[in-house]
Amino acid sequence: MIKFDGMGDWQWTRQTGGAGGQWANGVAVDGVGNIYAVGASTSAMYSQSYLVVKYDSAGNRI
Repeated sequence: MIKFDGMGDWQWTRQTGGAGGQWANGVAVDGVGNIYAVGASTSAMYSQSYLVVKYDSAGNRI
């Protein structure tokens, strides 16, 4: 996940998941700026996990 401000300047980057690939299928922001992402990740053993991740506006995982 990468956050940019209104001017397009980089704010922060966060990665969730294992050593394999990760991707988001959907991202939403609530009224107070919390960010939600749903997606999946694959491990080195080729298993797939689904995930829902929530970050505050500063990029802290909550």
